[in-house]
Amino acid sequence: MEKPPPPPPPPPPAAAAAPLPFPPSPLGGSASVESPPPKRCMSAAFMQCLAVVAMCAAIADPSWIEVHEMSRLGSDCCVFGVAYVLHRGGNFTQTGQFYLFDQNGITLMVLMATCCYLSILMGLLAFLLDFLLIKKLDILGVKIATLIHVFAALSSASAVVLCTCLFVIILNNAKEYPSQETDLITAFGESFFFAIFSFVVSVFAAILSFRAGRTLRRPSSVRNVRPKREESAPLLEEYEGIAEIQEHG
Repeated sequence: MEKPPPPPPPPPPAAAAAPLPFPPSPLGGSASVESPPPKRCMSAAFMQCLAVVAMCAAIADPSWIEVHEMSRLGSDCCVFGVAYVLHRGGNFTQTGQFYLFDQNGITLMVLMATCCYLSILMGLLAFLLDFLLIKKLDILGVKIATLIHVFAALSSASAVVLCTCLFVIILNNAKEYPSQETDLITAFGESFFFAIFSFVVSVFAAILSFRAGRTLRRPSSVRNVRPKREESAPLLEEYEGIAEIQEHG
């Protein structure tokens, strides 16, 4: 009777796993903190550019206030505004053609011209600040560009208010015009509405610039977790292969 074959010898103990030459890479990349690049406030710059163009049109157009003389012989029109005092070349001793305003009216128009040019200068400066990425100049937590937008809007509003005061003076004097055969009709010209448009657009530019400044003053660290599965896949396969060889070896 044949004896059963002896049992196979036990396998040798597995050798201790050698340290891996490199640690396994995680499936997800490490979280990196990145600061967003500075952004141009293009919306505020565009709006302020429109405001400057509108104010330039208001200065170029002489018709801030129109006075129409209606008579049996025909009609005549006289316009008053910024261009009126500019064309006088500093000669402010005489008043208008119909003597509808005194020296105070001339003073109002000079102030109107000053406010218009100040609005253009402030608007151009605010446009450059918004366009050239100057975002770190703050005064009491508000950007300098925002403050200049506000100053430009206030200058435009001052020009509108002064024009309204001049309109009231001319309107009151027109009612007291002694001639019975001539009617005087006073109305605002297109330059007045250009100035109003410039004021409104400057206000919108200031709001947009202020909102952009608040966004930039917040904590700018943004966590960006970038998965690196494609980069770590070959390393994981190599690690599994080494572990399998060591286990069966």
